[in-house]
Amino acid sequence: MSRTIYALFVGIDRYAGDVNPLNGCVNDVTRVRDLLQARVTDGSDRFAPRLLTNEQATRQGIIGAWRGHLGQAGPDDVALFYYSGHGSQEHAPPEFWDFEPERMNETLVCHDSRAAGGWDLADKELAQLISEVAANGPHFAVILDCCHSGSGTRTAEEITVRQEKAHPGVRPIASYIVTPQQVAALQGQGSGAASPARPWAAIASGRHILLAACRPEQTAKETWFPGPSGVEKRGAFSFYLQDTLQQTGAALSYRDLFKRVNALVQGRVPEQDPQMEASEPADLEQPFLGGAIPAAPAVFTLSVNKELGWVVDAGAVHGIPQPTESGETTQFAIFPFDVDLARLRSLEQAIGQASVVQVFPGQSLVAPMGRSGVALSTKTTYKAVVTSTPLPPLAVAFEGDPAALGLVRRALAEINGPGAPSLLVREGDGPGAEYRLLADAESGRYRIRRAAEALRFAVDTPGLDPDGARLVAQRLEHIARPPRAVDPPGRRSRGCGPAGRSTASGQMADWNCWKQQPARGMNTNKRLQAGASRTSAFVSTTPRIKTSSACCWR
Repeated sequence: MSRTIYALFVGIDRYAGDVNPLNGCVNDVTRVRDLLQARVTDGSDRFAPRLLTNEQATRQGIIGAWRGHLGQAGPDDVALFYYSGHGSQEHAPPEFWDFEPERMNETLVCHDSRAAGGWDLADKELAQLISEVAANGPHFAVILDCCHSGSGTRTAEEITVRQEKAHPGVRPIASYIVTPQQVAALQGQGSGAASPARPWAAIASGRHILLAACRPEQTAKETWFPGPSGVEKRGAFSFYLQDTLQQTGAALSYRDLFKRVNALVQGRVPEQDPQMEASEPADLEQPFLGGAIPAAPAVFTLSVNKELGWVVDAGAVHGIPQPTESGETTQFAIFPFDVDLARLRSLEQAIGQASVVQVFPGQSLVAPMGRSGVALSTKTTYKAVVTSTPLPPLAVAFEGDPAALGLVRRALAEINGPGAPSLLVREGDGPGAEYRLLADAESGRYRIRRAAEALRFAVDTPGLDPDGARLVAQRLEHIARPPRAVDPPGRRSRGCGPAGRSTASGQMADWNCWKQQPARGMNTNKRLQAGASRTSAFVSTTPRIKTSSACCWR
């Protein structure tokens, strides 16, 4: 059955008027669009995306694209609206006070919303637009990576809020694309789903599924994540949604998709609980986008591209990371194209291997090498299976007493013997630092903590001396060795990390692993939110996530 996936992506980093800029929203929608473009490959399906970024995403531009593009979706089609940007509030006019006890609308901030004469896209308008598309009967999903509450302030640590302050004006009723009578009708038609992720979700009639980055009273964060060309700003919710979709080997239901995304977001950023609602609860058991995204292939194809040379049809959208600065890169085992499944499971049957040289969105340039006596033909296509992926060094920012920090630097420089420094830990600062090491001369102790969160957990080591420094170096290496739920063939798991940290496998490590180390007055201060220590059944080839204290709210 032929169907079209109509998708409208809206990402806004730069706004007209006095609005705090963002940095990861355009990345969010671009990366998800690229993923769907690469994965919607069924011959009977057609992917029809429309992307609005920054100046293109005006209020009228979004409304027009919604009605003109998503409005084409029919009963056998799929419609997707994906927004990444500022959420906010505005004063509701008296005509809407019956629906708003607090007399405030929740809104999406368009590019020109805060320019002279501009207005946000209000919750009731969004409900009306949802109802218009849903009336045509498509499979309809709405994804919002934004937030609506708060004052848009900055904290003492310069943590940016990914949310804009309320619009100062009171909109006249004539400026809305929906009337009070239509809102009243929508309220009567809605299914009244309990505890909606957004209050307006209960009044939007028609079948649809909503995925939201956080609760209405919370803030959606953006921070540093690995991208196609190094680290880049991304919304935590959008990054883990994309990561889950590209790593899974089977079509996921909305419920299963949400479970993993929810666990990873809660393990990475504080006070953000993604939400999911459906006008028909049974729809949560449907596959994401009605199954439009096929399972990620476990086996890839190696062939010669006339322009690039040897390439594998696996790229950034499939979770292949760029080679690290130290030269570590993804490795593939090469098999004849007609190999059967049993032989693919045995690396001894491989006829060669290939190392990734450069990663593109949908493919990777590789350097293949045949085994002794086996020459790879440029006229032949081969099968390729991932055998290992790079593990970039853990970046740690050093703070505090210079002499004590010098002892740690010396310990790391000799942790593998004289002249053999740590390959797993490096000193870093700014957006490259995921952890911080404080040498506190006043208390006479070292403290290791995550860069973005001062109090969620900390590991203390008393004694600013060579023995304490060596133990700190060992503990940093333990953090840098994340376990994997399932390893690629021939690769063993390496070590452990503290709970609440999303490791390279997408799995939350266990604090029990610290018992493997010498106990020298270690104190762990853990304040983990619910769900942070849950594990995921999915395997991720995403490289270690780099973060910083400059975590942002939308």
